[in-house]
Amino acid sequence: MAIRIADTPQLPLNYTEYSQQLNSFLQQTIDLLAQNGGQNQVDLSEVKNTLAVFASAANSPNAANNKFLAERLFLGSGLPRRPWYRHVIQAPGMQSKYHRNLIFLLQGLYTGYGADSFPGVKQAIRDRNWPVAQQQVKLFLLLLCLCYYYYQFLLKHR
Repeated sequence: MAIRIADTPQLPLNYTEYSQQLNSFLQQTIDLLAQNGGQNQVDLSEVKNTLAVFASAANSPNAANNKFLAERLFLGSGLPRRPWYRHVIQAPGMQSKYHRNLIFLLQGLYTGYGADSFPGVKQAIRDRNWPVAQQQVKLFLLLLCLCYYYYQFLLKHR
């Protein structure tokens, strides 16, 4: 891929598809939240609106060549219990099993190549750790807003 994009004037990143995928990830997260009985525990209402605003800014022509830098803005300080994975949108999945108010973590058993979208949020939902889930939602919103303001800056200074 690096050879293919080395001489291209514009990077082949499609943020329209990316924002649609983020909306799909959000729907999966909402479904997971409902399956685990956390609808009243975690508020995802701001995420959908913020994703729409992000998509409009990210798809502007002036932002086209700065998308790799923008992707780095989605790096947080690390996922809960897995600080070596820093990307808030995707990371390798982690198996956990919830049973009778106790969480049994299958330590070291990851889903291999299976990626997990919104990994910090989803893992906290699977663990039924609602405060951590809400904290991860806020972190994602913060980083999404940073990316949005980055694109707004590019629009004004080009």
